[in-house]
Amino acid sequence: MREQSREGRTESEHAAGEQEQLERETRAAAQSLDDMEKPKADRRSADAVRAASQAARDAADAMGEAARGLRGSESEKAEQAQKRAEEELRRAVKRLREQAERLAVEDRLRKIERLQRDAERDAAELEREMTPGKNKPQTPHAQKAVGGARGHMQKAADDLGEQQPEEAQPQQEQALEQLQEALNELEDVLRQVRREELEETLTALEARFRSMLTREERVRETVATLAARDAEKWGRVEEMRLAEAVETQQQLVQDCEATLRILLDEGTTVILPQIVRQLAADMRHAAELAASSDRLADASVSEQTRRVLDEIIEVLREIVDAIEQKRDQIQESQQGNPQQPPQGQSGEALLPGSAELKLLRSAQLRLNRATSDLAESATAKDDPRRAARLRQLADRQRQLSDLARRMHEKE
Repeated sequence: MREQSREGRTESEHAAGEQEQLERETRAAAQSLDDMEKPKADRRSADAVRAASQAARDAADAMGEAARGLRGSESEKAEQAQKRAEEELRRAVKRLREQAERLAVEDRLRKIERLQRDAERDAAELEREMTPGKNKPQTPHAQKAVGGARGHMQKAADDLGEQQPEEAQPQQEQALEQLQEALNELEDVLRQVRREELEETLTALEARFRSMLTREERVRETVATLAARDAEKWGRVEEMRLAEAVETQQQLVQDCEATLRILLDEGTTVILPQIVRQLAADMRHAAELAASSDRLADASVSEQTRRVLDEIIEVLREIVDAIEQKRDQIQESQQGNPQQPPQGQSGEALLPGSAELKLLRSAQLRLNRATSDLAESATAKDDPRRAARLRQLADRQRQLSDLARRMHEKE
């Protein structure tokens, strides 16, 4: 019995020692919390830390009482003290967890405040950029709206800095509303600028194609006139007229290639650039066919030259018609509702899809006609010229097929 009593006292002493160690550690934690209280800390943080520190000290006191109960073999008293210590520790942990959550919220609000002030500075810079000046569109309502949004942003940032998100939210919503007003006006201005640019581009292109059409018709007339005369009876006048026609045709090639570069840079059409690329190739071919009186004296060459020139003129007329159709469409849209942009808005294509499809169909019809003419011609099947023409037609058919695919994907 004495041995069992001695073992019980040893266990109590051991438990009391552990309890005293927990007491010391808890008092050290309470002291650490006391050290966290800084003069510059906000009141809520200081109160939370102070409450947690007091709870830790209360827990330490309860732990000391429990240790004494264990040493005095007062197990019931020790158990009650331990429960009280546990409750005080839980209270301290709760206080600290609440404080940590509050600080996390405050940290997020500070980050949002910084973002809000960055947005306010961006709005100020945008407002300055919108100041009326030379070669700048006038957007007074948008500038005023951005200025108003900037004020709401600043107020929202101030509210966030004061940890008042519920006050900041209405300010942010008003800022968004005014920014949307500014955006709407700017989009209207951009659509108008794009429309004006589109009209200028169409006008310039129409002038280019009309000029090419007029000169090509003159070349066609000259070739027809000279081909009707016996080349052996040509004099200096006829030779000079042919040289001028060939020079004009070569200049047309250069002008057509320059126009192609404009269309590629503009980039909103699918069919037209390829049609113009083929047009330039046909113009070059016509210049080669009409290069000398000897070639033009050949009836087959003369007929081929006129046929190529006729197709060039046909294509130029179709392009001019397509451009006129687009310009009429824009004018009708402006007359119907000057404030409403034509279909397509700011990314409006240079030509409507229907006009491009019409150009594609015409190109296919010309290709069909050329294929039929080649099949019915008396040229021998092993003639190199026939083989070259077949390769050219096959290449164009592949190009038209690719254009049809791209138009389908665009839709």
